[in-house]
Amino acid sequence: HMKNENGVLYKAIQAMSKKIYESCDKIAVTSLPFVDYLHREHSVEKERCIYLPQHADDKYLSLDLDSENNGIADFMYAGNLGAGQRVDVIIRAAAMLRDRKDFLIHIVGYGSQYAELTELAQKLNISDRIIFYGQQRSVDMPSFYKKADVLLLTLRGNNFVGNTMPGKLQTYMTTGKPILGAINGASQQVIRESGAGKCVDSGDYKGLAGIMLEYIEHPSDFQTCGAGAKKYFEKNFTKKIFMERLECELQNLIKHS
Repeated sequence: HMKNENGVLYKAIQAMSKKIYESCDKIAVTSLPFVDYLHREHSVEKERCIYLPQHADDKYLSLDLDSENNGIADFMYAGNLGAGQRVDVIIRAAAMLRDRKDFLIHIVGYGSQYAELTELAQKLNISDRIIFYGQQRSVDMPSFYKKADVLLLTLRGNNFVGNTMPGKLQTYMTTGKPILGAINGASQQVIRESGAGKCVDSGDYKGLAGIMLEYIEHPSDFQTCGAGAKKYFEKNFTKKIFMERLECELQNLIKHS
């Protein structure tokens, strides 16, 4: 969303937020970029911040979501189709590969940009390579994940929110699929650290097309990505890990209070 930092409402909320932050002994952040943001915007000492990433449902971890070998590369985006998600980057990347017939893109979800995105696909003459499924029930998502060889992750990168990590990345990691992203900040760092896939900067549709092409032509280079994603999730993003870290931080806070 857009924010007017010179507006009266923004300044009032900023002042109220700073007062709240000053009253806290510790502040838990779900994404590392929040540490720099709080330090810069609200003068919060970095030592008072705790990195406590949100946990995600692990319901897909134990499921067999392997896709069938149909002779083409199946890419999938699942989630909201709003302006902030920059799904247009996926469509523009697909258009760079329009001469190829060995890939499909599955877009599962709905949002404010749905009509605009379908029109963009038609305008760029790539509609035959992209399937829009609309909104789907959560219970039916495993059948859609089984269609995918690779999951795509995009997000706006021109504001602070674009540097944080959307919960969708964690859900993606539980499916055991390689992840290709056009996204900044924490998400890019996690994708690279975990070995879950490859990433380019937000908005870089040419770069995304490039790593999509890498998968199309050399899928074996990505064969360990899904296992790496699952392993990273199990070490960092389960509810059990979250509760253990939270309990540890609370115990430390009590000891030093």
